[in-house]
This record gives sequence, C-alpha cells and structure tokens, in this order.
Amino acid sequence: MTKIIALLLMAVALAGLWAGCGGGESKEDIATEVAREWVNTSIGLVSEATVELIVGQKPALTQLAGGIIADQVRQNLSWTYSAPKEESEDRYSITATAVADLKIDIPLLGEREYSVSAPFNLEVDTGARDVSEWSLDLLSARVEER
Repeated sequence: MTKIIALLLMAVALAGLWAGCGGGESKEDIATEVAREWVNTSIGLVSEATVELIVGQKPALTQLAGGIIADQVRQNLSWTYSAPKEESEDRYSITATAVADLKIDIPLLGEREYSVSAPFNLEVDTGARDVSEWSLDLLSARVEER
C-alpha cells in the first residue's frame, strides 16, 4: 500500500513539474497558436486584402460589389498553415493561406464565381506571443474566375 502511495505522490510531483515548465509547449506550437489568433483577430484586414485581389483585376467591381464581396469572403474563408520555420531565437515565419470559393451576384453583371487563395507571410515573436510583421504574398496569391 505504501508503494502505491509513493508512486502516486511521485506521479503527481512529476506532473506538477512538467506543467510548471510550460506543459511541454514548444516554440513551434506557440508560433502556430499565435498565427491562428492573428487570423481570428485580423479578419477585417484579411477580407480587405482578399477583396483587393479580386477587384484589382476588375476595378469596376469595387463600386458595384465591394461590400458584397467582403461579406462573401468573411463567410467562406478557410485556412491552411505552413509548418513554423525558425528564423532566429523566438522568431518564426509561418504562411497562413486564406482560401475561399465565392459566388457573387453583382448588380448589372449577374452572378460570378471566384476561387481565391491568399497567402499571408507572418513573422511571429514567440517570446511576446505576437505577430510582429505580416504581408500578403502577391506573387503566390491567385484569383480565378470560373
């Protein structure tokens, strides 16, 4: 009986030590978590940049359907994340790619379908748990009218 109690006490002590050391959360895990939080709190920036990708090809769309496109983007976005890449101590780069398939009824033009992929390059400071820099990768972004 005393052996069982001793083993239980040792297991509790080890679990407490493990939890006290950050629970084993790696810097890569922190970087991914920070990237996901940035996406959730920056949806306005993301949808604005994505709308610019679409209307950049057809400037008349801004006047006719800018708000409609922004609403569709917000409703239909899904995300993929690259593996975090260590740039320096506490600095990781991650690409968060927004993907959306949109059906937009544009006044005077009718219904249009677009497939959008917009990769955002994020520089994550794992010490501060913050995205220190971000940019839309225009060379890799794509908008296809179907």
